[in-house]
Formats: sequence, C-alpha cells, structure tokens
Amino acid sequence: SRQFGALVVLVVGYLLLFFSGHVDPSWTPPFLLFVLGFSVLLALSGLVELKGEVSKIEAQLADARTDALTGLANRRVLDDEIQRRLSEKSRKGAGFCVAMIDIDHFKEINDRYGHLTGDLILTQGVADVIRKHKRTMDMAARYGGDEFAIIYPASNLNEASMAVENLRAAITGTQLPLEDATVAITVSIGVAEATGDDDADSLMKRADEALYAAKQAGRNQGYQHNSSDCEPITADELLARIA
Repeated sequence: SRQFGALVVLVVGYLLLFFSGHVDPSWTPPFLLFVLGFSVLLALSGLVELKGEVSKIEAQLADARTDALTGLANRRVLDDEIQRRLSEKSRKGAGFCVAMIDIDHFKEINDRYGHLTGDLILTQGVADVIRKHKRTMDMAARYGGDEFAIIYPASNLNEASMAVENLRAAITGTQLPLEDATVAITVSIGVAEATGDDDADSLMKRADEALYAAKQAGRNQGYQHNSSDCEPITADELLARIA
C-alpha cells in the first residue's frame, strides 16, 4: 500500500543517515518504537480493509443465491439443492418431496391492479407466508414469475401434502387491502415425492403435473403425484392415510 511504501522509504532514509554518521545513536530507540507502532497501525488498517472486502464478497455471494424481490432462494439454488438431495437419497436413502406453487390468476391481478400490487402479492401475500409456515430444514425458492417451490426433506408424500395444504389455507386467508379494493389471494399446489428412479427433471415434471391437475380442477387446491397418477389433496383423506 502507499502507507507501507512511505514507511519503507522512511526506514531506508534513516539507515542511510545513521550509517553515514549524520544521526545521533540516541535517536534509534524512539525511531524503532515509532516504526513498530506505525507498522501495527498499518496491519490493523489492512485487517479492517480485508474484513470489508470479505463482507463485500459474502454479500455478492448471498445476492447470487437470493431472489432480489422475495428474499427467498433463487432457481439456481433450488436446482443445486435438488441435485444434492437426490445424491443423498441415492447414498443414504433419505427421502424428500418437492412442491410447486402457482399464484392463481396472477396475470389478471397484475393487469388490473398494476405491477406494484403484483409485487406485494409475491412478497407479502405468498413469500412471507411460506417463510412463516416452513420448517427450518425446508428450503423455499422463487421458481420464476409467479411460481414458487419448496423442498421438504425427511418427509413422505402424505406428510408433505399435509404441509402444503396447511400452507395453501394460510395463503388463502391472506388479503391485501388496497386504496379502493381488497385483493384475495389463492394458490394451486402440486407435490411429488422423490423415488429411486428420479433425476431432477423427472421429479420436477411430476410435481408440475400435479400442479397442472390442481389448476385444471378449478385452482385454489393441491394435488399430489403418487408416482403413477395425480390425486387431490384433502385434509380428511390425508388424516386417514397418515393414521
């Protein structure tokens, strides 16, 4: 750094004067103390600067893994986590499920009330509710546009279906008051459990098929893919299956 270069010039200059006999030897101890103190200050300054650079890098890495609007994980992180979970399932047999969530009639709401309202629905209406209702181990991500995804580790299909049904009900109970209207929010959800034959594409395809079935059935509901077919998620049926 510039300060270190100045210190080197100062020390070299002092040594030249010292060995040429132009410096009183009694000046050497205080000079060395000065050099030592200045070196410590330079080191501390360097540490502070390094810490600042590390913080910037950490912030950049966090930004690269986070959806800017909702604060949830982004698509890249979701894809990586699914691959990791599939590898873990292959090695240890650790099961997990994936849910796909789509906001019902989002385009119409966006067109009618504007993009700012659309952003509020994405953040306060859905993302915040997902954050509140997911477990610490679950990973939620914005999949793209008005679609979200959640990975439910250590959960079978019925357990994940119960979780998404509770989430759907919570989102349905959320209303955003505007100046001249109140926007009701509903979502459609599809969930699938990873099998030994799955790769990331096949797993997401089955979750997406379940989501499509929920939308075709009238929206504001969930469907689960049981590896062969899509079936509706209802609280009574889930309780009976789990029992």
